[in-house]
Amino acid sequence: MTFGLIIENALQERDEVGEGQGRRSIPRYTLSQLLDPEFKLPMTDSEESAPLPMHVDGAFYDKVE
Repeated sequence: MTFGLIIENALQERDEVGEGQGRRSIPRYTLSQLLDPEFKLPMTDSEESAPLPMHVDGAFYDKVE
């Protein structure tokens, strides 16, 4: 389910190109890009500093100290 949400959200990202009346919105990523095993989505600064979740019996959780 997580994989599907990540892909769906990435497909919704759009970039504005052009100026004035020629300005339009284009998709940031294509499905073939997102499904390519070598492709990696960029991380934001807050994502890079966040601790990685721990894996336990098929579920993820964050350790609280």
